[in-house]
Amino acid sequence: MDLQDRVESALKNVTEAQVFLTRGCNIRCGYCKLARDGPYENELGLNEWKLAMMNLQNLGLRSVKIMGGEPTSEEWLPDLIRFSTENTDLKIAILTNGHFSNEYGKRLANAGLMGIFTSVDGIESIASAGKDAERKSHIGYRVLQKAKEWGIPLRASNTVINRKNIEQIPELVSRLSAEGIYVNLCPVIWTNEDREFSQDVPDEMKFIPGDEKLINHVMMVLLQMKYDGARISVPDSYLINTSRFGINVNWRCTDFVQLRIDADGALMLCNDFRTELSDKYNVTNLTKKTYQSFVEEWYKVREKTECGGCYWSCFLQAEDNIKHRLEEFQYAEKERVIAKNAVLP
Repeated sequence: MDLQDRVESALKNVTEAQVFLTRGCNIRCGYCKLARDGPYENELGLNEWKLAMMNLQNLGLRSVKIMGGEPTSEEWLPDLIRFSTENTDLKIAILTNGHFSNEYGKRLANAGLMGIFTSVDGIESIASAGKDAERKSHIGYRVLQKAKEWGIPLRASNTVINRKNIEQIPELVSRLSAEGIYVNLCPVIWTNEDREFSQDVPDEMKFIPGDEKLINHVMMVLLQMKYDGARISVPDSYLINTSRFGINVNWRCTDFVQLRIDADGALMLCNDFRTELSDKYNVTNLTKKTYQSFVEEWYKVREKTECGGCYWSCFLQAEDNIKHRLEEFQYAEKERVIAKNAVLP
């Protein structure tokens, strides 16, 4: 497939955008550098993000996950969600650390928020990178429970698997699933190179070649649990390949499968690299023509960007979804947790 064919395929099949609403955050987790220099001085405000949502709608995108930093640190986030719900067909979800009030949670639900994601790496005994990350798991679990009362239909955890908690994962998945909470699984991300947004983690949490047998065993247990009805959102291929990528951290994207937007509206190469793309393209003035130019340049910039590999679950899942003509939230549509989108053409 030549470049033009790949670009045309991406323009037709990419339906997801993930947005860093702000680089500001009220906690500091051990594995995250997203907020170390945030918030930016030139982050977009409410009206600019409203324009951005309309532009994403006009491009034909179908779902937007809003994250940060901490998106709920913006008091106007419920207003943006309400605007998007009333003026677009976009499905809106947020990824949050859960550090907000019960009243704010009700505002999110009343605004029409479709889904809420939090980090839950354990419930009682939590093995995570740093005290803030451990506290975030406790708070995240409580927020997902409260979200049911608020009326947010899709509730899901992002669960980071590491050497210290992997044997607890099936029990955690079983408990969350029994409470109607979907689980998105991701091995701890680490590399030996400097990255813009993620940093190294303690050695005792990194998977090593000797862990392959254990990882494969746990993943097969989870795969059977998924077949039996457990609410595991990642594709089968993701579970099957966890040891392959989780140990070596050597998966590299080759195709544009998901739009990434920074807090200043800049379009990025991926989670870990802004690149020169961010100087040229911004969501506030994005049209079908400029979007096509961005995708064309994305491939050229990706080719020359040195990357030691990663295991960002969102990209792997998006790649698998495109391969099977699925969308990010179709696992929840299938079970009628959320309303079903029109069938892809």
